[in-house]
Amino acid sequence: MQTLENYVEGKWVAGKEPQAELVNPATEQVLARTSTNGIDMKRALDHARSEGGPALRAMTFAERGALLEQMSKAIYAKRE
Repeated sequence: MQTLENYVEGKWVAGKEPQAELVNPATEQVLARTSTNGIDMKRALDHARSEGGPALRAMTFAERGALLEQMSKAIYAKRE
């Protein structure tokens, strides 16, 4: 079973139990588990505002598009 992590403050972090099951609604098959329990959301938001926001605003529209394309390709490459 795959456990999905959260990208928080520049690193991947697994949430604590209990985790939610992500289910394919067509087959009712459990695809993965995930959780945000134990993650300091205030710190995550502060980091996003102080680091992520300025970095994103410094990028051009084309640079943002290229970043989304790279992310899309990386996600697609890991699909089963």
